[in-house]
Amino acid sequence: MSATLPIFNTPTAVFPRFPMRHRAYPVFPELHTPDLLLRELSADDLEGTLDLTFYDGQPATSLPMAQRMLEVMARDYRLGNGIHWGVVLKATNTIVGTCGFYRGFAHGGGEIGYVLRDAYRGRGIMAQAVQAIITFGWHELHLRQITAYCEPDNHASQALLRKLHFAPFGTTDDGLLAFRLLPPAPC
Repeated sequence: MSATLPIFNTPTAVFPRFPMRHRAYPVFPELHTPDLLLRELSADDLEGTLDLTFYDGQPATSLPMAQRMLEVMARDYRLGNGIHWGVVLKATNTIVGTCGFYRGFAHGGGEIGYVLRDAYRGRGIMAQAVQAIITFGWHELHLRQITAYCEPDNHASQALLRKLHFAPFGTTDDGLLAFRLLPPAPC
C-alpha cells in the first residue's frame, strides 16, 4: 500500500457492504493522509465552516441554515445514506474544506462532492482528500462505481476529477457535467 493512501481508524470488519442503509458505523471513520485528517464535523465547527456548508448543491446562507444542513447530513450518516468529512490540515489543525459521499449508495454506487476554501486551492489538498474517500469507497464500502457532478464552468473541479481518472459520461437535465470512476482492475 502506498504511503499516500489513507489509514482508517476503524477495522474493515465493521463496515457494511452496499447498499449502506439503516446502519451507522460504531465509530465515525477518520481518514488520514500525509497532510490531512478527514473527520466528522460537529456543532463546534459550525461558525468556522459556514462557507463550506452545502447540501444538495445549495450553500448555507446563515448559521441556522448551516446547522440544519449539518443535522440532515448527520441523519443521512446514521441512516447509512451518506458520510460527510471535514478536511483538516494536520500542520495547523485548520478546517479548509469538506468532502464525502452523498445521496445514498443504490446499486453499489456512490456520489462524491467536495468544497475547498479559495485560499487553499492549487495545493493538491482536495486531490489528497478525494483520493482518500475514493480508496474508502472501494475498500470499505465495496462500491462498484463512484460518480461526481460539476458545473460546466468549474474547470478546476473537472481537472481534479480527470487527474483522479474519472471519465465524463454525460450531462444532467439541469446542465451539470457527470463523471464516473470504476474500480481498478484486480492485479
